[in-house]
Amino acid sequence: MEAGRIKDIVGGLDKLPYRCIMFDGAWGIGKTYAIDEVLDEQKNCCKISMFGLQNSQQIYHEIICRLTRWKRLPDISKKADKLSNHLSQFSDKADAAKELLYGFIDAKELFVTFSRGFRTWHYIVIDDLERTSSNINLEEIMG
Repeated sequence: MEAGRIKDIVGGLDKLPYRCIMFDGAWGIGKTYAIDEVLDEQKNCCKISMFGLQNSQQIYHEIICRLTRWKRLPDISKKADKLSNHLSQFSDKADAAKELLYGFIDAKELFVTFSRGFRTWHYIVIDDLERTSSNINLEEIMG
């Protein structure tokens, strides 16, 4: 696939009947650059790289932070984890509390909740698919 053709397709996303498009081509032909060039200024788009992500929660977390511009989620998640770890030192019941706490900040649930509030189409670009961790179930992400 040629990078120029990618720009044409991405530039006309609003007119296409597809819900998912995959660009496949040799490394270094400019796929990422072409997509970035077209979608750089759009507020209804986010791009994530699969490189370094270890589970599906991280994917949802990245999408939420980019689409909602909610930068505090990592801090909230880290503080909740630290608090629950301290509590577990004092009580066996803290593990149950930890599970409850994570239920409140589950990234997938947050993603579903936020996406229901969008009034226009939003685009999610997943880059570096070939670098996806074996811990991640792509059927869950793409489905």
